[in-house]
Amino acid sequence: MLNLAIECSGHAGSVAVLRQQDLLAQRFLPPSMGSVQSLTPAIAELLCLLSSQRVDLISITVGPGSFTGLRAGLATAKMLAFAWKISIAPVDTLHAIAYQAAGCWSNPTATTPGMPPTGRLVVPVLNAFRKQVFTSAWLTTNGHTGMHHLSPAQVVDASVWQKHPVLSQQFPESEQAKIASTCPILSGPGLRTYPNAADFACELAPEQLWDPTAATVGQIGWHHFQAGLAVTAQQLLPRYGRASAAEEATSKQTL
Repeated sequence: MLNLAIECSGHAGSVAVLRQQDLLAQRFLPPSMGSVQSLTPAIAELLCLLSSQRVDLISITVGPGSFTGLRAGLATAKMLAFAWKISIAPVDTLHAIAYQAAGCWSNPTATTPGMPPTGRLVVPVLNAFRKQVFTSAWLTTNGHTGMHHLSPAQVVDASVWQKHPVLSQQFPESEQAKIASTCPILSGPGLRTYPNAADFACELAPEQLWDPTAATVGQIGWHHFQAGLAVTAQQLLPRYGRASAAEEATSKQTL
C-alpha cells in the first residue's frame, strides 16, 4: 500500500512516498521558491519513480503553521484524493515535530524517527508571529504511535513560553503537579526565533530534527489510517490555530 506524504506547514516543506510506513523516497522543496510553486512538480517527480504503482493513501500536515503553505498542501491533497478516490490521513504539525524529536532522542545520530523512549515529555514549538508561538505537549509511550497528547495545540505569548515552556501549557488538573517539575525535550523551528530561557531546565532535540518532514508525517499518517482516523477529501479541514491577520482585520471591520 503506497502512502503519499505532504508536509507544507512552513514556507517550503517536503513530500515523500512510503510503503505503509517504510520510506521509499523523499524530496525537500526549495525554500527560495515556496510550496505554491514547488509542491506539484515534486509530487510529479516522485510519482514518475513509481511508474504504474497506485497511491492508496495521502498523509498530510493540517496545521498549525503557515497559512499559505497549509492551503497549498491541503488543496493539492484534496484534488489528488478526489481524482484517485482515496482517503487522507490528517496529521497535527506539532505531533509530527514531537514524534520526530522523541523518536531520535535515544539515538542522536539518527535522521529518521524510531520508537520513542517511554515517559519523556516533549514540547514542540512553531513561530506563530506577532510575538507568539504555537505549542502543545506530548508524552512518549509504548502506544500506537509512541505519543500521548497531554496538552492541545494553542497560541501562547512567546515571552511566556520562553520562561517556562511546560507551565505555559493547558494540562489536565490531575497532571499539573507531576508535569510542572518535568525536564522536557524541546523541539521545533520556533526555537530559532524564541530560544528557551537559560535558567529553565530542559533538553533540546538536535536542530536538524526541528523541522517536520514528510517521512515523519507519512509514518504518523499510516498509524492514523490503521486506527480509523483517515477522512475523505470532503471531510479534510485545516487546523490553523487562529484566524489570519487579514481575517482578523476583516472581522473587526464588520463589528
